[in-house]
Amino acid sequence: MKSAYGRQTPPPDYELTCVEQGSPMGELMRRYWQPVCTSEERRDLPRKEKLLCEEIVVFRDKQGRVGALDPHCAHRGTSLEWGQVEEAGLRCCYHGWLYDTRGQCIDMPCESEEFRQRMDVWQPGYPTLEYGGLVFVYMGPPGTEPLFPRYDIIDPDRGDDVVLRGMRLWGEYAVGMVRDCNWLQHYENIVDPWHLIMLHQAISGDQFEGALMQGAPQIAWERTALGVRYNLIKDLPTGNRMVRHAECIAPNAFRLHHPEYPRARHGPEAPGARYRIVLGGADRQRACARHQYCRLAAGKRRAETRLESGHRHDPGHPSRLGAGTRLRRAPAQAR
Repeated sequence: MKSAYGRQTPPPDYELTCVEQGSPMGELMRRYWQPVCTSEERRDLPRKEKLLCEEIVVFRDKQGRVGALDPHCAHRGTSLEWGQVEEAGLRCCYHGWLYDTRGQCIDMPCESEEFRQRMDVWQPGYPTLEYGGLVFVYMGPPGTEPLFPRYDIIDPDRGDDVVLRGMRLWGEYAVGMVRDCNWLQHYENIVDPWHLIMLHQAISGDQFEGALMQGAPQIAWERTALGVRYNLIKDLPTGNRMVRHAECIAPNAFRLHHPEYPRARHGPEAPGARYRIVLGGADRQRACARHQYCRLAAGKRRAETRLESGHRHDPGHPSRLGAGTRLRRAPAQAR
């Protein structure tokens, strides 16, 4: 027996896993557009999200524009998560300061208009972009935004052969669309086809209930221009051969062939016509993984989600959470 007494625990690889501002991986991740939530989650209420070790409040004003702002109001530090969405922006619940989607304070009900213009208050935030049923933010230095990668498989303007659905990986058994893990855990899992054979087949018992769970596999990996992918080949008991690919697209997208997409609500479909795109925004503690399913089959295009925004209107909840804890001078930055 090898004794566990006195064993040494290897130190964490912070250079690879930490994504705070100023860290090597954090700065790298901040040079890409990161998915933060689905478009359907942005309806009548703001929502606080955590991405790259930062908290932001994402909202859609009543003109349809999306904003992503620092959660603490520049006035007294009140959480904008409890703000009121209006035609022109998001209004703080404490003293009513109204911010547009760019972060400019455009109304101070308790002050004169002359005072508001003289103060020129801007709430820190990040630029946003909507595409393929998802909301993306760019958290890098201003003016360094790269071209947005318009993947055709989630292109909402592609035509009637694309159906976008925000879904949970395990249906009603899933915790939700957000997984509490580091970005690296997502990546090492997606390029590990052997866990499909052992965990989901041999140990747990055919969890996918399809061709993926039959026969012995041949597995190989290859580098691509966008990242890496594996190829899994199985000779099935029926005499057919199944070929499955999973591809990592740096820094935040995975492309999975999904031969057993749920069919009950959509009718019969041709085998092998469905794919799953998973986009994950990295965090030191959690990876905000937005599972976007794309069905390439005939039918009308539509966007759906199983998650519904829910504001916690608890009479005993301290809606002024954080008020007074971050007293700071209102930023007056050049725009």
